[in-house]
Amino acid sequence: MIKDITYTIEKEHDDIQIRNYRKNVVAEVTVIGSRRDASKEAFTTLSHYIRGENTVEQRIPMTGPISQVSSQRITMTYPVFQEWPLLDEWSIAFFMPEDMNQEDIPKPKNSSIYIRTIPERRVAAITFSDAMLDKNVYRHERELRTYLKNYNIAFEDKSTYIYYNSPRMPWFLYHNEILFTLKE
Repeated sequence: MIKDITYTIEKEHDDIQIRNYRKNVVAEVTVIGSRRDASKEAFTTLSHYIRGENTVEQRIPMTGPISQVSSQRITMTYPVFQEWPLLDEWSIAFFMPEDMNQEDIPKPKNSSIYIRTIPERRVAAITFSDAMLDKNVYRHERELRTYLKNYNIAFEDKSTYIYYNSPRMPWFLYHNEILFTLKE
């Protein structure tokens, strides 16, 4: 069974919550591609790591969720007068068990995997059960942005996509979220 990271709920309104997270250690990889393709590639790389492809060949229990953040947009500028978004650079992370700190985590054999600690944070989250198709993601992201702006809640303008789903789970049972880190 996959154990989820914990958080406290400060405020709730329909599918939107204001949450507080403790610091978390993640194993993270950066991939260039579409959101969907980058997620698949990173999942494979990270799953090999937690299954023992690390310097001590230690299996690490799977913890949910998986997070995905767009790091940088890479654009195609040919022809010169037209800019066309082609690819994004995505950072995809597996959360490590909460009882492990950064020093306890085995070093990856794959040099593309980076272990880091995400500090304590306050976030706004919207939860939805649709498939993670672009149209669903952007609709819920827009809904959360609108909520935050309507209530004058300052936030960092970089969304994090959160996946809690097993690859074998049917799409109508999915549990997905979009988060924005709130400014103090």
